[in-house]
Amino acid sequence: MLVTSHNHLGNTEHGYLSKITSLEYFFDTAPEPGKGNHISVTSDSEVSITTTIDTSNLDPGMHRVYIRAKDETGTWGIVQSRPLLIQIVDDSLPDIVKLEYFFDTDPGQGSGSNIIFEPSPYVHIKTNVPIHHLQKGEHSIYVRAQDDNDAWSLSKNATFSIIDSPPEITSFKVSDHSSTPVITYEIFR
Repeated sequence: MLVTSHNHLGNTEHGYLSKITSLEYFFDTAPEPGKGNHISVTSDSEVSITTTIDTSNLDPGMHRVYIRAKDETGTWGIVQSRPLLIQIVDDSLPDIVKLEYFFDTDPGQGSGSNIIFEPSPYVHIKTNVPIHHLQKGEHSIYVRAQDDNDAWSLSKNATFSIIDSPPEITSFKVSDHSSTPVITYEIFR
């Protein structure tokens, strides 16, 4: 935490800025002056320090950190404060154990087409998905994941167009009545 204190405790009667001799910080509730957490400073009329403050006793959530300075005459300055958010970060990620995809309409979680993969916290997969059953036109493919805590991700989607249906072979015949076989087939589009 960077703590900068500019002395506003000046002794205007004698026309000089008094020196800061002590800094303290505290969280959420103000103790009596001098009863906060002490920050070591070199006495000067302006102090800028970088220090680490202990937040281990704070519960997760919003707090306020306060700081105040005392000058060489023993006068405490005005308390300054800033918001402080304490978050617990869990570095361990659950394994992704299921991936599924679906087209156009959501069949419900767990009812999409499965993608086979090895469970891991990070999954990168390249795969082909069948689209032969889709009609000509615009479609959306959706993909979602489930982790080993049974939590589902939001679905991610991409839109694509099928411009023409693939040809369908309606009959197929091989004749080998000659030295070069002849293949006859009909294609329906």
